[in-house]
Amino acid sequence: MEMTTLGFSLAHKYRIAFSSEKTFIIHIDQHDHCSQSLRYFQNAPNVIAEMEKLTSRSELQQLLRQKRRNALHQASIKSLAEGQYSAAWRYHIASLGMKGGLRYLTYTRRLLMAFIRSSR
Repeated sequence: MEMTTLGFSLAHKYRIAFSSEKTFIIHIDQHDHCSQSLRYFQNAPNVIAEMEKLTSRSELQQLLRQKRRNALHQASIKSLAEGQYSAAWRYHIASLGMKGGLRYLTYTRRLLMAFIRSSR
């Protein structure tokens, strides 16, 4: 995640050019890949919030808020899958509280059902 923030910061300050040359390969289908970890999903909203602070461009801030809202929802899904019910609820409530977050309202039923099943 530090590389994401660093890359964003550099791209915000300097002109960046892209190359079509492949310089590295990421194997995301491996079960132990860091971008599939619970920690990655739970840290993503905070990293995106830091990126929001780095820019004063309103259209970019709006895009980053949308990405943070989605990252909160994804963190809730991943936390639920890992059995961390309180974290799943915390991320879900945070995503609902953001502009456009009501799109995730139906997911509340899924959380409730999982919580009820785990309480039996």
